[in-house]
Amino acid sequence: MKRQDKIAYWPAAGFLLLLIMTSGQAQAKTMVFSRSSAAQQDNNYDVTFHVRVVDAPCRLNPGDANIDVDLGETSTRELQVDNHGAWRDFAIQLTGCSTETRQDVAVTFSGPEAGGAAGRLALDPASIAQGAAIGIYYAERLLALNESTPWMHLEAGDNRLNFRARLEKISDERLTAGDYTASANFKLSYQ
Repeated sequence: MKRQDKIAYWPAAGFLLLLIMTSGQAQAKTMVFSRSSAAQQDNNYDVTFHVRVVDAPCRLNPGDANIDVDLGETSTRELQVDNHGAWRDFAIQLTGCSTETRQDVAVTFSGPEAGGAAGRLALDPASIAQGAAIGIYYAERLLALNESTPWMHLEAGDNRLNFRARLEKISDERLTAGDYTASANFKLSYQ
């Protein structure tokens, strides 16, 4: 009697069936179901999509999603005498604005507030410089953190929202020279 083993594989199910044949006749001696190693190595992975649908009449210029404002160099002497460094202008660019449903925009900056300097942005903890904070201004007035600008009228098409910033001395704190960074977020609200 000659024995022949027959193997069948169903990749969709990931199972291997072993059927032992003796003398050309199927005998139900042994039937093995198992996950094959080939099925376990499908290399199937999950993809998760996160989407937020917003009712915004404008698009943020792609280059303005992360704005880098270089405040340059400010000497500790300048901060001691003037209490602030030089002004630096920056803008948020809105493109493709439609004024059919919403005609106004307001901007709110948020971030950690500097102790002893109400409404001003604290320097990041890793900064070497100390005793100073960042003031963000709109229309020549301090725009305190977490407070919105007045509503600004939108024009159809592109709009430029202009701001200014400067390094400011925190009263009653000792100034330490060195590099610094400060990070803020901004939110656009429409009506």
